[in-house]
Amino acid sequence: MAEEMSKEDIESKIIDGTYDLVPEEKRHSKVWDTFSRIVDENQKLITDFAACSKCKKVYVCNHGSGTSNLLKHSCEKAAKRPTRYLSFLKFQICTCHCTCIVFRTRRVEKILIPPTEQIKTAIIEAAVIFVACDIRPYNIVTGKGFVKFAQKLINIGAEFGKVDATAAVPHATTVARNAEDKAEKLRVSVATKVRNAVSVVGGSVTFGLWTDDYKKISYLGMTLHYTDDNFRLYERILCVAEFDGELKKTGDNIRKLVLDCLKRFQIHDCIDKLVFVTDRGSNVLAALRNTNHLFCSAHILNNVLEHSTKPKNKGEDDTVTSLIDACRTLVTYFKRSSLQSRLKKTLKSKFAFY
Repeated sequence: MAEEMSKEDIESKIIDGTYDLVPEEKRHSKVWDTFSRIVDENQKLITDFAACSKCKKVYVCNHGSGTSNLLKHSCEKAAKRPTRYLSFLKFQICTCHCTCIVFRTRRVEKILIPPTEQIKTAIIEAAVIFVACDIRPYNIVTGKGFVKFAQKLINIGAEFGKVDATAAVPHATTVARNAEDKAEKLRVSVATKVRNAVSVVGGSVTFGLWTDDYKKISYLGMTLHYTDDNFRLYERILCVAEFDGELKKTGDNIRKLVLDCLKRFQIHDCIDKLVFVTDRGSNVLAALRNTNHLFCSAHILNNVLEHSTKPKNKGEDDTVTSLIDACRTLVTYFKRSSLQSRLKKTLKSKFAFY
């Protein structure tokens, strides 16, 4: 897929941290002092392209074009900021058998220093304070996004020195606004790829309606499944859209929301090449009339279990139902008496089909 991407697509992925820059191994030209090669999220080298290490601008760089176009690049960021260097002292034994101190410098951009035990201890202490002050889960520090955010902060400190975090960290409103802008730009870039794939080989859409227990707001979630030319499977979340509370969940209203979602990815006119996988709700079936449709096997199995474990007549004694009720009572007792804490695995009191 990288070969099909434009320079603008690659540049946006470098800026958002999806792609990384690495030094060129064969440094036959001085241009590689300011340019780097590009690797994707799997650390696979993206051939035929190179990017400026400062401003992240992407250029075509292959055997045909060479590096002549890279030499013409005028980087404003490089002109405004002098290159910062990491200085360190190195002790060595000279021929006179005395210990001499040698002063060395290295470019910060070319070094990824492994943390010492002292650095690790300081980071652990800061992480403990972070999760305690903001009441966050412990595993937040292992998230891919958090690690990239931390690396960016470290890189900024290495390049510019100590920066006031209070002034540098954006407000939550600013993050939310930029997240919406970023999502819209990504949606536009993904929409073209999605349409190209669906219009040729088609795809499937799974969707469902649900209501949250707290605010009682209904939502529609849709996921598109398709393959590329190399038969690689992709899953794209098309939307998690709020269903208008003033409207009834009729087939026509659901169909309108589904089409609006498909339009945002330019595949509303490819609906004949899509297969919809849903539950057997009558309003959903009405919304998907005259389309390719399959029933979800998980929902069918759930319905089978639900109907097979309930007594046919109200008040009728049923062995399976009695057993389930007894298990539920036992689990409730364990939870209320704090006995569950002694078990290796937790007990569940609810069944998906009951």
